[in-house]
Amino acid sequence: MTKERSPLSVENTLRVVLGELTIERAAEVTGKTKHHLTACTDEDRPDSTLNVRDLELLDLEHHSLFGRGFPILDALIRRFETAGHERFGEAICIARHGATVGRESAEAAAALVEASLTPGNDRLLQNALRELEQADRATTEAMTVVRAQLARGAPGGPSP
Repeated sequence: MTKERSPLSVENTLRVVLGELTIERAAEVTGKTKHHLTACTDEDRPDSTLNVRDLELLDLEHHSLFGRGFPILDALIRRFETAGHERFGEAICIARHGATVGRESAEAAAALVEASLTPGNDRLLQNALRELEQADRATTEAMTVVRAQLARGAPGGPSP
């Protein structure tokens, strides 16, 4: 039975590189056994690893033979970028909400000032009300995101 693998994983990329180089050539380049190299392509075997120098040697050998970039390095970069997005995703989300709240609040304040300079102008008052409602919606959405993060990260959930 063929094992299902994530096509963009480092382990799958290593499997492809070993196949293109041949397992024999990869063993010769790294000094590792064919069995060990094959085991390193299995995500379920964290005890089977290659050091950075071995990965570098395989990528350099692959590049010298095929001239198509550095596939193992590219896979590692994808892994780090993905981990960064997962780790900082909530912070990025809060920052985006902060920018939206700031923009909507500033637009509401400007509309209020404009309406105050022309008393009795219903169009300007309606515009100010619309801007205030948009700022309120943006603030409510931001509060929901912050409360959700507090509930996930703080013991006992958010404080009242």
